[in-house]
Amino acid sequence: MVRRDDDYSARFVDTVERSVRVGATVTNRWASRSLEDGEWTVDTVTADVIADWEEITPLVGQWLDLWLDAIQQAMNGARPDER
Repeated sequence: MVRRDDDYSARFVDTVERSVRVGATVTNRWASRSLEDGEWTVDTVTADVIADWEEITPLVGQWLDLWLDAIQQAMNGARPDER
């Protein structure tokens, strides 16, 4: 039988790893843009912001799910039937 804590831990680690990857991607995108000699136009910056938003939004949902699960587990306590 798989413990709920193990599932939560695996989801937490996955979310942290995805957050680091997305953070690196976003940082790289903006760092590359700042090192380029090209102009920063409204169109290109807007496109980058939208790309960042599309990558970050699912992570916010994952973090919210983890937070809600943690609150629910704390409110319910460790019940023997879940172990």
